[in-house]
Amino acid sequence: MARACVICPLPFAGAGVEGEPLFGAIESSGALPKPGTEARYGTDQWPQPEPPGALCRARPAACSNDPAPSRPKRRGQDRTDYPRQNKCAKLMSVDNTYQRRHPVGGAGSYPDSRELLMVPRNGSSPAGASTERGNDGEFKLSLFRCWQLWRDETEVRVAWRQQRLIAALAIHGTRPRRYYSGLLWPERPEARAMESLRTSVHLISSQVPGLLVNEGQILSLSDRVTVDLHELVRRAKETGTPGAALSDEACLEWLNCGDLLPGWYDDWVFQEQQRLRKVRLRAFLMLAHRWLEEGEIHRAVEAAESALELEPLHESAVALLISAELKAGNRARALRTFEAFRTNLQIELGIKPTEHLANLAADIHANES
Repeated sequence: MARACVICPLPFAGAGVEGEPLFGAIESSGALPKPGTEARYGTDQWPQPEPPGALCRARPAACSNDPAPSRPKRRGQDRTDYPRQNKCAKLMSVDNTYQRRHPVGGAGSYPDSRELLMVPRNGSSPAGASTERGNDGEFKLSLFRCWQLWRDETEVRVAWRQQRLIAALAIHGTRPRRYYSGLLWPERPEARAMESLRTSVHLISSQVPGLLVNEGQILSLSDRVTVDLHELVRRAKETGTPGAALSDEACLEWLNCGDLLPGWYDDWVFQEQQRLRKVRLRAFLMLAHRWLEEGEIHRAVEAAESALELEPLHESAVALLISAELKAGNRARALRTFEAFRTNLQIELGIKPTEHLANLAADIHANES
C-alpha cells in the first residue's frame, strides 16, 4: 500500500509494516521525540533542532516539492562572483570586453598604457594621426620652470618615473647603469634598484623610441636631443668672450630662464641647482661690469639686480648696483640699497660690510653734505 509523505502528499513506498501509519513508523524508529518530552522545553523558548537525519531517513529522494538546499552566504557575497578572489579577473574581463567593443585605434577607443601620449602645440589632435611612430624627429627637452619634452612640434608626455630618469640623463650625461640606479633609488637594495631602472628604460624605449642610447651597461640620451640646460651653460660660458654667437642682450634673456626643475627635492637636483646658480651669477656679474664700463647704466642695473635675486648677500653685486645708481644720479636709491644690505648682513651673518662698500656709502653722505 502506498503511503503519503509527512511533508508533501506524494505517495511513496515507506519503510515499515503495511497498514501502519508513517508517523508511527518514524516514532517507533526514534526519529521523533515521544509525546510529553516537549514539556521540559519552555514554551517561551525556540524549538530545539531535530537530530540530524531524522526526517531524511523517511523522506524520499524524489520529492519534488522540497526546497533546494541553499548554500549559506557570507557577508558581502550576494553576487555570483566572489570579489576577494576574482577582482583581477573581473577587471581583465571588463577590459577585454571594452577592447572587443572598441578596438585600439578605432572610434571611441582609449589609449593603452604602453601607447605614447603626444599633444601638438596648439592642443588639438592632428587629423588622420596614426599610432605607428618611427625613430625620426628631433627632441627638445626643457628643464626650466617645468619638465617638458617635445618631438618636432608635438609635446610628449611620460610618467613621473620616466621623467626622473630622462632628467638625470640630461644632467649627468653618459654613465653606467649602476650609477643611475643608485642615484634615482638610493634607499632600495641594489637588485631592486636595477630592476626599477630596467623597467624605466623599457618604458621609455617603447613609448619614446629614439630618445635613449642603450648600449649594454651604458645609458645616455641620443644626439638628436637638445636640452635647454646645456644651451644655457654654453652661452653663459661664452658671455664676455669676443665672437660670441649671441649678443649680450640675448644672453641676459637666456640667463633669466627661471629655476631648474622647481618642486623637485632630490639631492642630485639640488646640487645641480646650486651649480647652475653659480654659473648664472658669474655671468650676471660679468655683464653688469661690462655694461657699467661701457656706460649702459640701465642694462648694468638690470644685470646687477638679477644677480642679487640669486644671491641677496653677494657684495660684488651690491657694489655694482650702487655704482650704477650713482652714475645714473640716483643717490637716494643707492643709499637705500646699501642700508638694506648692511641690515640683512647683520641679521643673517652678524658681520659688517667690507671697506669698499663702506667707502661707497661715505661718498654718498659726503656728496649730500
